[in-house]
Amino acid sequence: MIKMNIEIKKADDDDRIGLRAILKYSFDTLSSLDTLELDLYIDGQTRPCQWFVARSSQGHVIGCINASTRSNEGYINSLSVIEGFRGHGIGSMLVQEACEFLKTDGCNSVFLYVRPTNEGAQVFYEKLGFTNCGLTKSQTLEDVVMLRKMI
Repeated sequence: MIKMNIEIKKADDDDRIGLRAILKYSFDTLSSLDTLELDLYIDGQTRPCQWFVARSSQGHVIGCINASTRSNEGYINSLSVIEGFRGHGIGSMLVQEACEFLKTDGCNSVFLYVRPTNEGAQVFYEKLGFTNCGLTKSQTLEDVVMLRKMI
């Protein structure tokens, strides 16, 4: 494994261009959005949230995670690491940062949802201490696997 200098931090305006690029590339549901629509998504206009980014030693955004709270429950809404940087622990660092944020915000547990066909993501989250709670329906009535971790 190559040693990398990675900074994990709350996203700010300097991260916006990189954040937009990762979101458009990583999520088919966001790929068709224009800049304004992406900014509304990033700013949490539909749901208050906190973004964290992973920045390379050159200052490029190479990963991101989005976390939100409802009552005393935390949610990881999205996680992405640029393909060439996967397998170096960046996703794990982003999840850890989001969980710490959610715990500080008063959450007792963290939930997330993945598609049943995304077995790699399920294994990844289970290695980080998430428990598979079974199938449920997303807001769009798509089958998703719910995972939970106590924090």
